[in-house]
Amino acid sequence: WMAAERGSWEPWLKQQPGFLGRDLYWDPATEEGTLLIRWSSREAWKSISMAEVETVQNRFETLARQQTGQRQGNPFPLVFEGELLPQ
Repeated sequence: WMAAERGSWEPWLKQQPGFLGRDLYWDPATEEGTLLIRWSSREAWKSISMAEVETVQNRFETLARQQTGQRQGNPFPLVFEGELLPQ
């Protein structure tokens, strides 16, 4: 997972306007990761096209399959996606 992240999402995110950083948490026991991605504004985050996100996700999945030996699909499927909003 981390190798696929470093080869796909990490460099792409660093180039995005408004990207402030991210925290990655990996649980080897469950083989699940949690990502907290910080943006300067919700608008900066939402201005990214889904086509661009899909391109990076496809790159992630290709790298993940190479690392795991899985032939198809996403070795690390998304379990939950959410948004934290300031109160």
